[in-house]
Amino acid sequence: MDKSLSSTTAPSYGTIEIETTIKKDENHIETNCQKIEDTEDHLPESFPLLRVVIVCAIFMCESFMFALPIPFVVFMLRDFGYPEEDRGLYAGIILGSFCFAQFTCGFYFGSLSDRIGRRPVLLFGLFGNVISVLAFGFSKNLYMAIASRMISGFLNGNSGVTKTYVAEICRHKHLSRAFNYLTLAWGVGQIFGPMISGWTANAALRFPFLEGTLFQSFPYLLPCILGAIFQLIIFTMAYFFLSESKFKREKLDEELGRAEEEKKIGVGWKETIHVLLVLIKSRSVVVAVACYGLLLFDCLLVDEIVAVWLSTSTQHGGMGFDSKQIGTYYSINGGIVIFLQIFIIPKLGDYFRQIAIFKTGCLLLTVVYIFLFFQNYFLSFGAFILWLAICIFALFKNGGASSVYIASLIMLNDSSPPGKLGAVNGLSMSTASILRAIAPIFGGFLFSWSLSAHYPYPFDYHFVTNFAAGLSCVIMGIGFLYRANEETLSTPLVQPDEELDKMMGREVEK
Repeated sequence: MDKSLSSTTAPSYGTIEIETTIKKDENHIETNCQKIEDTEDHLPESFPLLRVVIVCAIFMCESFMFALPIPFVVFMLRDFGYPEEDRGLYAGIILGSFCFAQFTCGFYFGSLSDRIGRRPVLLFGLFGNVISVLAFGFSKNLYMAIASRMISGFLNGNSGVTKTYVAEICRHKHLSRAFNYLTLAWGVGQIFGPMISGWTANAALRFPFLEGTLFQSFPYLLPCILGAIFQLIIFTMAYFFLSESKFKREKLDEELGRAEEEKKIGVGWKETIHVLLVLIKSRSVVVAVACYGLLLFDCLLVDEIVAVWLSTSTQHGGMGFDSKQIGTYYSINGGIVIFLQIFIIPKLGDYFRQIAIFKTGCLLLTVVYIFLFFQNYFLSFGAFILWLAICIFALFKNGGASSVYIASLIMLNDSSPPGKLGAVNGLSMSTASILRAIAPIFGGFLFSWSLSAHYPYPFDYHFVTNFAAGLSCVIMGIGFLYRANEETLSTPLVQPDEELDKMMGREVEK
C-alpha cells in the first residue's frame, strides 16, 4: 500500500485520542444536562404561589424604596436652596447615588447568596432599607440626602437575589409566570411609593394638627417613616414564612460532583472576581446582561426626568404639578402596569415568541418617548382630557417597558451556567445599578442644559426623551445579537463549551 495514501486515510494515534476525548466529553455534557433537568423532580409540580408572593413582596420593596423620593425630591432641593434650572441635575445625583452604591456591592451579594443562601441576604437587605430610609427623612442638605441613599444601596442586593430565588423554586415552565409576577410587584411598588410620598410630603402644611411637631422641621420625614414601617412588615413576613431555596442548587452541585469544590471556595473578593471573569466570556450572558442593564437605564432616564418635567413651570415646557399631582401621576402609571401584567402581557406569550415581544416592545418605546413630553399640549383642554391623555401615554409606555423587561429576565435566567444563577443575577444587578446610577445624573444634566441653552426642537426640553428613543433602538439592535440563542427563551441554556467544562471541574484534552 502506498504510504502517502495510508497517511491520508488512516487516522493517527493523536487524532484517535482527540476524537475519543471529545466523544467522552460530549457524553459527559449530555449526562450533566440530563441531571440538571432531573433536579426539577425535587420541585413541586404546581406553581409555588406562597413563596413567590413573599419574594415578590421583597422585590416590591426595591421598587417602593427607589420610587419613594421621586415626587418630593425636586421640592426637597427647592428647600435646600437650589434654583429650578439646577434641580434636575441634583435630583439625578440623589436618585443615582442609590444605584451607584448597589453597583459596588450587587455582584458580591449575588455571589454571597450562592454560598450562604438567598434568605439571609434578602433579610439583610430589607433591614438595611429600614435604616437608610429613616436617615433620608432626616436629611437637611444635599450631602445628607446622598449619603443616606448610598447607605441603602450598600446594604442591599435584593434586586438580583430575588430573581435568583424565583428561578430556584419554580420549574422552568413556570418561570415566565413567576417573572411576570415580579414585574407586577414592581408596578405595585411604583404605585404605593410615589402615592405615599406625594400625599404625605410636607405633612405639617397638609395636616394642620402636625404643625409645630417634628414633621415641620423635617417636612419629608413622614413618608420615610411610613416606608420604614412597610419594610418592617415585609421583613417580619419573610422572616417567619420565607424558606431557603438552596436545596435545588445543592442538589445540582451534588449531581455534578461540585459540592466539595464549592465548600472550598470562600466568599472573598478573589473568588468573586474569578467567577466574574468566567461569566463575561459567555456571549449569551454578556448580551442578556447588556439588554437588561440598558433597558433599566433607558426607563429610569425617562422616569426620573418625567418627575422633574412634571414639577417644572409651564413657561419652561413643564406641567407645573405639585407633589400630590406627581404622586397621582406615578400611581396611575403603576396601576396601568398592574392591569397590563394581569390581563395583557401574559396573553402575549401565548401567541408570540419572547424575542419577538422584546423587539416589538423596544420599537413601541421608541415611538412613545418621541411624543412623551407633548402631553403638555393637553393642559389647555381641561383636567379630564389631560388625565385621559396621561393614561393613554402610560398604557403604551408601560406596555412596551413591561414586555421588554420580562423577556430580558428570561434571557438572563437561560443564559446562566449551572450553579451560577446567583452570580449572573448579581452581575446583571451590578451592571444595571451602575447604568441606573448614571441615568438620572445624565438625564438631569441633559434636561438642565436644554432649559438653559434655549435651543429649538429637538434640542429643547424634548431632547432627553429623543435621546431615550434612540437608545431604545440600540437595545432592539442588541436583541438581534441574541438571535443565535433564541431557543433559550423557552429552553434551559446549557452550552457544551470550554468555559462550562472548566466550571464543572473538567479539563478537555487537546
